[in-house]
Amino acid sequence: MVALWVIVMAVGLVGMIVCSKKQKTNPAMQPVGILLFIVVLIGAVMLLKSMDVFGGGSSSVLNSEMRFAESRGVKIAKYVAGIAGGKEVLFIVDKNYEQGDLGKRVVEALKKNCGGTLVLDSIPVPADAEANGTPIEEFMKASHMDALLAKHPNAAVIVSNIGLPQDAAKMAYFKAPAAARPKMVLMNAGFVTNFDFLKALQKGDIEAVIVTSPSAKYDIKAPGDLDKAFDIRYVLVTKANADQYKDQLPR
Repeated sequence: MVALWVIVMAVGLVGMIVCSKKQKTNPAMQPVGILLFIVVLIGAVMLLKSMDVFGGGSSSVLNSEMRFAESRGVKIAKYVAGIAGGKEVLFIVDKNYEQGDLGKRVVEALKKNCGGTLVLDSIPVPADAEANGTPIEEFMKASHMDALLAKHPNAAVIVSNIGLPQDAAKMAYFKAPAAARPKMVLMNAGFVTNFDFLKALQKGDIEAVIVTSPSAKYDIKAPGDLDKAFDIRYVLVTKANADQYKDQLPR
């Protein structure tokens, strides 16, 4: 419907321009121009309504975007269920994550679907960073992540919602034998630099990472089915499809 109202507005605007040029020689075009102006106004109102700019409960733009974001948690959780083996799943977030509605929904999705015991933890935020509102991704280092992982020796899977630190290649995690470390799953890549995600996925250093789909759509509402919502915007990249989506991986 969004496309339909855009077309209605475009046709109305073109008609108004034509009428404006012709009404000097043909006064009968003036009422036609007014009628087309009304058509444009109706098209604009209906476009905004179709996009739920006026709100409207669960169908509002905000709630639609919340469902898209929540779908990432559901997708990750279902994937993790296949590799957690009923053991501990460490979910790394920033310390205020659960204060927001989206954070609560994602945590609940993970608890219900991850197939193990979900444990949340976060990297300590320095006082100056907290005072300045500095995102954790900007100051997080390999040493911070290694210290956090060391607190959870029983975790079978790590799910990070803050990606990897900028100097991720220095993490002790990536130097440890695969059999001696938990599996790493990323809901996003963070601000990491000089890190070869394609190679990491192919080697098994990273189990999976969510990226934006090359065919992502932003002009439609998220369906109630969160699995379908995920497929509209995102891709879960694993060793199996890493080469297919290598252009979407951070470099």
